[in-house]
Amino acid sequence: MDDISFCDFAATPILYILHFVIIEQENHYGSPDPSRPVTVLYAGSEQCAPAHRWEGVRDHYLLHYVTSGTGYVWRRGRRESLYPGGCFFFGPMERLRYEADGNRPWAYMWVGFAGTHAASLFGEYVRVTGSEVAQLPLLDCLRQHLVGILDALRRRTGGSTTRAAGLLEVFVGSAIDLAVGGKPGARETVDPISAAVEFIDLNFQRRMRVADVATRVGVDRSHLSRLFHRRRGVTIQEYMITRRMNRARDLLRQTTLPMRAVAASVGYDSYVSFERRFADRVGMPPTAWREQSRDA
Repeated sequence: MDDISFCDFAATPILYILHFVIIEQENHYGSPDPSRPVTVLYAGSEQCAPAHRWEGVRDHYLLHYVTSGTGYVWRRGRRESLYPGGCFFFGPMERLRYEADGNRPWAYMWVGFAGTHAASLFGEYVRVTGSEVAQLPLLDCLRQHLVGILDALRRRTGGSTTRAAGLLEVFVGSAIDLAVGGKPGARETVDPISAAVEFIDLNFQRRMRVADVATRVGVDRSHLSRLFHRRRGVTIQEYMITRRMNRARDLLRQTTLPMRAVAASVGYDSYVSFERRFADRVGMPPTAWREQSRDA
């Protein structure tokens, strides 16, 4: 566990026990807005009684994070044991069955949520962890994200809804990091060409080099360049220039931005460089192309 550097272990685990003995059960409700990417419906915590069980379905997403004790979750007819740090995460109308151990009943925290981005958040978690049920480390930073959600819903201030949703996404992101190795920079296996195209499409408007693409994808520059040309039929540089010039034409036609601002908006610090590249691709300078497009 020493190599997990993005959050620290709890210094005094006894505090968990004290917290859940003092607060047997805590429930707080949000002010949900289904139009938001993620909106927290409710959150809570509980020290369960021995052999406490629940079975049923929800019409939203629900996650639990175990903070002490032991319990069991049934998934696809098989019982899985969870200990402190265990996380079970289910989607709408998925059958959920879980039970606290009869001798060392678990305490857990939970968050119910929905929203337009909820399905992709849940899908990413399951895709990376490989399961709705995962045994993660008991880390204080993960618990604090959930404590922060409870605190936001308890206070019900103007920013509570946004704060709770943000902390939930941070919790899921941290859990995914742990699932793929717990080290900064650990990545799941992805297709390098698809990753390169996605990175260029999202960042071509900024100053960017082929080396930046290779670094982001995690593949040697020369090797990536060969793969890219073989698969896409153009070089990385040519693909990047095409994306920039297409965007430049849109800006020239649809806006009144000065020429230097258009150049800067598609990743060129020098207008001269932009003008030369545009003329090479389009057959005329950007000023002339703008006039022609407006006349048309």
